[in-house]
Amino acid sequence: MNSYLTHRKTKATAFICALVICLISLAPAVPARAASNEEETFFFLTDTLGYSGAAACGIMANIRAESNFYPGAYNSSGAYGLCQWMGGRRGSLYGFCDSNGYDSDSLEGQLAFLDHEMKTRYPGVYNYLMSVDNTSEGAYDAAYHMCYYYEAPANRGGQSSRRGSMASGTFWPRYEIYTKDVWLDTADGRIYHYKDGTYHVGWLTLDDEIYYLDANGILRAGLFTADGRTYLADENGARLTGWQTIDDATYYFSPEDGSMQTGWIEVDGQTFFLADNGKLESVNTLADKTGVTEDDIARKAAEKENHEDETVNAPASDPLPLPDNINDVAESIQSAGSDSQTAAAVVASPGNDTAVNPDDFGGASTAMQGADMTPEEELITFGEN
Repeated sequence: MNSYLTHRKTKATAFICALVICLISLAPAVPARAASNEEETFFFLTDTLGYSGAAACGIMANIRAESNFYPGAYNSSGAYGLCQWMGGRRGSLYGFCDSNGYDSDSLEGQLAFLDHEMKTRYPGVYNYLMSVDNTSEGAYDAAYHMCYYYEAPANRGGQSSRRGSMASGTFWPRYEIYTKDVWLDTADGRIYHYKDGTYHVGWLTLDDEIYYLDANGILRAGLFTADGRTYLADENGARLTGWQTIDDATYYFSPEDGSMQTGWIEVDGQTFFLADNGKLESVNTLADKTGVTEDDIARKAAEKENHEDETVNAPASDPLPLPDNINDVAESIQSAGSDSQTAAAVVASPGNDTAVNPDDFGGASTAMQGADMTPEEELITFGEN
């Protein structure tokens, strides 16, 4: 067996083993490269000969119709091989393989000759195949053009259409994941599949969006933890940043790395406090951060606690108003002397009779004794208009 097919089959076997391991570990079930002639044809055309996936699917649709991927295919008219070469073209196959170290009965040798013949004898076909879009439509166009101008079977129009449909409807869906890097839905979730058969793990940036795929390659959405931090992604897996509302609670995710923030943060000149679970505590929000220091923040919190204590210990109702003639009461107490202050205070209390006679307090003070007062003046009444 020649070296390329040995290499491809070894590589394909490795992919099958990898698939089994993935299934055992509940990793996503990713289609693996195998060693059938059909698959070997695709990988040789793309990996070795440089055709796009769409062009390879177009070529494969023609080979499928001519020989069903069997290099030893032979018919009674003398047609032989993958593309049923006849006459001088069949002789050219043998000569090319002998000159280039290929076995003319091998898949590898016949595909290499196919490429050589299109480049040298059918350059228009070759150039067209190399120019098709790498899409389902491109696969159809490649198959149609190769059938019509290279194979040229009877009923070329009908055959070309059928082979085009096989390329776009059968082979392209089967091999698209090996033509470019694509999102792929599996039974375990969505993965990002590379055309070499591997899938992505970790952070991924595509088209200005950032995604996270866990250790099994599964795309994460909603709240998730990675590298010991919490992140948020929308339903398509794109990472979200800034202020976000989840179940009527508000959170902030760093614009730099997307992680959920906690504690004191500053946003657009304002300072906010986020609890340990990331929820915004609006009562601790400062309206303006300009000039605010850590000491200011601590003082603000202390003032809030003191205010709450004062509110709890405040009287249930407002105190009674002082009498309008409180100044006269104060002067009377001073005139009556220190021994009479208590009684005067009682007399002057709201609700008591506010008529005060100096004789009730053990005699008039020195100031009162020396004054020439009438009996009416000696009786001082407080609280009357």
